[in-house]
Amino acid sequence: MDYATSYASFLEILETTRKLQEKTNSDDGVDKAGRDLIFESMFLAAFRALENLLEDCFIYSMQGIVNLSGSAIPRHASPTSRRHAREMLMGAQTVLDWTTSGAITRRFETFLQDKNSGLYLGVVGGSSTLSTAKDLRNHIAHNSDESGVKYVKVVGVFYPTPPLTIPTPGHLLQGTPSVGPAKNRQVLTYFREQFISIAKNITAAPP
Repeated sequence: MDYATSYASFLEILETTRKLQEKTNSDDGVDKAGRDLIFESMFLAAFRALENLLEDCFIYSMQGIVNLSGSAIPRHASPTSRRHAREMLMGAQTVLDWTTSGAITRRFETFLQDKNSGLYLGVVGGSSTLSTAKDLRNHIAHNSDESGVKYVKVVGVFYPTPPLTIPTPGHLLQGTPSVGPAKNRQVLTYFREQFISIAKNITAAPP
């Protein structure tokens, strides 16, 4: 496995969500509940693909594998295998968080070097997207009072003037705001574009 393989896999999943989004948008036979569920599922799949790519790229860099520009990030650690690298990353943790930029950059400073690398800058530059996507993902997954508090803030990112009724996550993802970061395009499209931008940066993919 290498950067190119993981990046290609990521793009394949994102392209699948794009095609399914187009199909769902044009299918009048899908009711509201079904449409919400499909959009939430597409978002979860896309965000999971980005998390997987972040982990892969981090571990490749720990192993000294070159990125898509042909450069290897200087490292403090030299694991003998992917499993060894994950054991080093895990430490006393039970899960690895690839959705919080601060946690990822601290991990970078422990195991890798060169804060001018695409991996580091891509995470820092995408921190706002990662945070918003994480809060949305958590509310889709848990639908709790606690996740709902942060979800209301997610809605505010795309609709600065709060709607009278807070939309479901699926309805939010289908929406096409007239202002804000997703202006004139569906919120799911916005997230997919942002995820691809982060992926290009962390893999050092050519323009």
